[in-house]
This record gives sequence, structure tokens and C-alpha cells, in this order.
Amino acid sequence: MKQWEDWIIFLGFDGGQYDNTMSVVKMWNDRLAESGLNKENLSQLSKWLFIRSIARIWHSCCLSFKSMHVASGYIEANWVDGGGLTDLHTEYDKVKDTEFSHTYSDYSIRSLPVHFFNDDQYQVIGMTLNGKIVMDTFTKYGHREDISRRMNELGDQNYCKEFLETVKENYRKLQLPEVPKGILKIPMSI
Repeated sequence: MKQWEDWIIFLGFDGGQYDNTMSVVKMWNDRLAESGLNKENLSQLSKWLFIRSIARIWHSCCLSFKSMHVASGYIEANWVDGGGLTDLHTEYDKVKDTEFSHTYSDYSIRSLPVHFFNDDQYQVIGMTLNGKIVMDTFTKYGHREDISRRMNELGDQNYCKEFLETVKENYRKLQLPEVPKGILKIPMSI
């Protein structure tokens, strides 16, 4: 596993920006299919999100997946990059060929809480650098009112645990090998 495969980009936005945010995710996946993951493409992603403002993103971060944990009612993690994702392309370039290490020393901040995950004002999309979604609060919970209701039901600590468990479950699914088409056959009855 390469170091960057441990990184997840999270975007926090007003629910009215969901379609625009998903448009950027689609554009990102199209760009990856065309020319692959590289420094220039990561820089372009930041421009789409924050300079051209295709979607109005209020919060963003790129976190180390394996460092994510719940503490004091928040999800904390090692941060690769924060607001605007302006350094993500540089951080990627530093480690693009590096094998995963729990001791990667260039995280800009270690075990910093992420406040917008459990703020019912924001929808959250989380995706790997290769464009696979691991969290979509709109799909999981619904609108802002639904998120607020779920937070009230569970409380901050348990809501964050549920949020993180969803991220972990979806990330694990991405790690499973793809089954080649046509490999599954329906057994013939006797």
C-alpha cells in the first residue's frame, strides 16, 4: 500500500451544494480516468473546489485514514492538509512512491479534531485520492434536519463513532479485490 492510499479528502458544504459537490467528484473521476493521479491533477482539484468554486465548500481536510479515532465527542486524525487543500499536491508528490508507514513524519498536524463532521449545518463527502467515496452524509442520513435528529438521538460521541464506522466499512469494501466479470456462475439444478 502506498502512503497516499491512506489519505481521505473530506469536504463540508451546505446541503444546497450537494449536486455541485458531486459534479466535482465526477469531474475528478473523469480526470483520473484520463490522466491518472498526479501532482497537477491534485492541484486542479483544489482549483475546482476553491478557486473556480464549482461547489461552495466551507470546510475541507485530507486525513490519514488509519489515524482516525473518536475522542471527546469529535473525530481526531493526523492531517495531511487543511482548508483549501492547497498543499495536497505537494504532500502527494513527496510520498507518491513511498510505502505506507504509521510513522510518516510530515503530517502537518497530529490528532487534531475535525469539527465539521458533527456540525449539523454541513453535509460531508469523504473520498479517497483515487475518487472513491467512503462517506456521503446525504445518502446515509438525508437532509440537515435528519442529520440533526440523528445527532440528538446518539449524542456527539456515538454519532462520531457511527460516522467513523461508516467511513471504515466503506474503505474496507474498497480494499476487496474486484471479482472479474463472468466468474460467478449460477449452479445448475439437478
